[in-house]
Amino acid sequence: MDSSKQFLIGLEASPPPNHVWQEYAGYSIYSAEQDPSLWSQHSHGCTQICIASSPAYIRAEWEADSGQHSTKEMNGDMVSVVPPGVQHTIHWNRRAPLLHIYLNDQFFDSMLENVP
Repeated sequence: MDSSKQFLIGLEASPPPNHVWQEYAGYSIYSAEQDPSLWSQHSHGCTQICIASSPAYIRAEWEADSGQHSTKEMNGDMVSVVPPGVQHTIHWNRRAPLLHIYLNDQFFDSMLENVP
């Protein structure tokens, strides 16, 4: 993952003024009280973990390996994992706490080094 802010990829509006973006060796974190927003179709070069808290309400759209288009609506407390390279769109429909964690290959490589 390069040093660009991964959460901005696809985001159609500016992030909320109270957002936090922090980069570390192997991973990055975005946190905000996220306003209703759209992340238009995009993908990341890393694994994205999204943790949303109530009263979150989102609609996720993605393309499966088979090329089939899928949609899922979720609300309340939730966790989703998006693998690298998966095209997806997120409709964030209600203001709610959001945490994105972006894990790159360096993170996974360092974890494997410590496995017995």
